[in-house]
This record gives sequence, structure tokens and C-alpha cells, in this order.
Amino acid sequence: MRKDNVACVTSRENVPKRVFLSNKMGYSSGASKTEETDEDSSMHAKRSVGRFFYENGIDFSVVKSPSFLRIISAAVNCGSGGYDMPQCNELSGWILQEEKKEIDYYLKEVKHSWGITGISILLDG
Repeated sequence: MRKDNVACVTSRENVPKRVFLSNKMGYSSGASKTEETDEDSSMHAKRSVGRFFYENGIDFSVVKSPSFLRIISAAVNCGSGGYDMPQCNELSGWILQEEKKEIDYYLKEVKHSWGITGISILLDG
């Protein structure tokens, strides 16, 4: 596993339970929160997000995505106890299945509305 804990592994024993910022950014899992200001904490959090985008070649406009904003909000709402990152098997398993259920439910509602609102099919080709 890489030192910055971003590797995707299947064995849960090898994955840290909590997410901490990389030591390269001035933090360690034992860093004292009393010594840093809110401004310092915000700056380091922003740098962590930036590093994630840079390392993974993600388009910067993703920060405007409603689902990205929900990710950040949900992680922040976890409080000072930290955030448990989903494991690879969770992302491809129960989380994916729950998202699929939600999309299927939404599509069912949209299709049901066609009887009231009508439907137009446009083809470009």
C-alpha cells in the first residue's frame, strides 16, 4: 500500500479506519488539533482536495457538481471523529446497488408521469 493511503486494496486489515491528511502536507494521524487554527485547517483540507484532483486527473469543474458538494458536506458533518472511507468492495457492492435502486425509482416516477405530461422522443442523427 502507498504511504499516502490512497491505494485500493481488498484486505480490510491493510486499510486505515480513518482518513488523515498526508504527512507531506504537515499532518499526521497524531497531529494536535489544538495547535492549528480554523484557517489552517481549511487551507489543508483544500490542499487535500486539490491533491486528489491533481493525482487523479479530475476536471476541476467537478467541484461544482451537486454530488461532489454532498460528499464534502457529509464528510464534514461526521465531526472531529474522522470519516471512514468506503472500501473498494463497498463502492462496487452495496453502495452501487443502493445508487442503482435510487435511479430505478426515479426512472419509474418519470415514466409514470408520461401519462400526464406526455412524452416526446427526439433523434439527432
